[in-house]
Amino acid sequence: MKAFLTGSVFAIAALGLAAPTMAQETEAQTAERRASTGGHGKQDFIKSYDVDGDGKVSMEEFLAERAEIHKTYDLDGDGKVTQTEYVEDYQYRLDKELAARRANSLRQAHFRFGILDSDDDGEMTLNELHESGNRTFSRLDTNGDGIIDEADTADTF
Repeated sequence: MKAFLTGSVFAIAALGLAAPTMAQETEAQTAERRASTGGHGKQDFIKSYDVDGDGKVSMEEFLAERAEIHKTYDLDGDGKVTQTEYVEDYQYRLDKELAARRANSLRQAHFRFGILDSDDDGEMTLNELHESGNRTFSRLDTNGDGIIDEADTADTF
């Protein structure tokens, strides 16, 4: 029996920038680490700059990683980063992220259609859509009164 998925969590792994690697970290691992960070909290900072994985970031480690990041922005290798270079780098990473998100969303749409098309005939009827909706409604209407409100205890369906 097919289980109904009502949404998906996108694990967007945008490709980071290629940079020279440390001995204990591959280029792909560096890209993944950079792409998976982005917040402004201490844990995000440590995740971004803790190249040796010891859970700490020294000033030397921080500055060395920043120097590598600067090199990836400096597309013409002149030692300076122009606004155009910086924005192009951001655009490249954003395009990769959006492409990955789009591909994942389309896979999910095909999967969800397969769930909704319960007789597997390649068409979703209104009754099939209602079957799915009824399951969702029933999961949320935990007290069975035909109304979903704060009295119901389910938070997810």
